[in-house]
Amino acid sequence: MRHHALILLLFTTALTAQTTVKNQVPPLSLEKKDVDSPAKELTPSEKRTLKQKKREEKRAKKKDVHTTIKTMTIKELGPAKTNYLKNDQKKFACSCLERMITLDRESQQDYRKELAELYMEIKEWANAERVLKDFVSLYPNSRDTEYAYFKTYECCWSETLNHDRDQEKTRECLEVADKYLAHEQYKEYRDKVNQIATNCYKKLLDHDMYVCRFYIKRKKNKSAKQRLKYMREKYLETTPCESDILVIECELAEKVGDYETLKEKSAELEKKYPQLKKQISIGMRDENGKAKRNYSQKF
Repeated sequence: MRHHALILLLFTTALTAQTTVKNQVPPLSLEKKDVDSPAKELTPSEKRTLKQKKREEKRAKKKDVHTTIKTMTIKELGPAKTNYLKNDQKKFACSCLERMITLDRESQQDYRKELAELYMEIKEWANAERVLKDFVSLYPNSRDTEYAYFKTYECCWSETLNHDRDQEKTRECLEVADKYLAHEQYKEYRDKVNQIATNCYKKLLDHDMYVCRFYIKRKKNKSAKQRLKYMREKYLETTPCESDILVIECELAEKVGDYETLKEKSAELEKKYPQLKKQISIGMRDENGKAKRNYSQKF
């Protein structure tokens, strides 16, 4: 009997100890605290490193895609291009077309047209201009050559800079316009070409006026006079700008204290353009022909 009581006591004690251990709340570990704690803020140096790493990963991914495209056959490039266009990855589609042009000579003309259109859609004007110029050079008798000439012209215009920067691209744009207009049989886009040419001349005029006022502000009077002479010779036949030149001539005469010339130019300005005031220049126009503020105030 005592033996059975002892066994029952030991069994009860063990069961109670097990229940106590099970119900104990474990202490919070350091790892749990680390998980729940807010993330550590990155230093500026660490942020730059992270951004650089992401850029490099993105660049490497693009490089891998372009490398893959360069190893594709002509049969593989067509479906790949279609898939890239479906996923709105037009840059990769352009790479496919560039590769297709080198592999399939019979369809080059169609590929070049499609490639130029894609480059224009993603606003890569320089690449579009390159492809269009190649098209014009390779297929001068094509029915699409006039269209290619016009689109080349639009790409050139899109690459031009503001009037206060270098205007080499604007001059190149005028050269393309002259080549188009030299073909008398090209009539479909002639009005648009003439309009863009007018905008080019306005931009060149604005640039020269900007430079001239810069010279006046810096007291480089001789350079300002030479620039005004050049403007009279260059633009009077192509752009209605005599009032603009007269305004700057008045500004220069006033700056150097040549009141006799100032009186003469002011009288000419008032006689020919009575609606203008001396201190306001209508020469600085935007593309819609609206007058801008006098840019002599910029310096």
